[in-house]
Amino acid sequence: MAEVNVSESDIVSLRERLAGIEAEWSEAERALLAAVFQLAIEAIHRTADPPGGVLSRVPGQPTPVVVVTEGPLPSVREQFDRAFTPGPLPEPGAYGATLSVNIVGSDGG
Repeated sequence: MAEVNVSESDIVSLRERLAGIEAEWSEAERALLAAVFQLAIEAIHRTADPPGGVLSRVPGQPTPVVVVTEGPLPSVREQFDRAFTPGPLPEPGAYGATLSVNIVGSDGG
């Protein structure tokens, strides 16, 4: 298992890289990305650390996000295709890495 620590500067860097190419996107592309971000917002803010869940809150974590991976990470293209291809939900790890995401949290969420 590998842990990828995602710092505040990593988050800001990705935000700025995406913002730098936003003018090139169509309205549909912007709407789709906005929907993906909304899903992330809702998942993070609703998390109560369910057992076996993909998303967990970790009090006192040294970075805002830690992504724990088991297996090779698929490409962004592969992940994107899987996310938006209709069909049954695949088993964890069916397409490469099994991921879990730890976000900074407190006992109160």
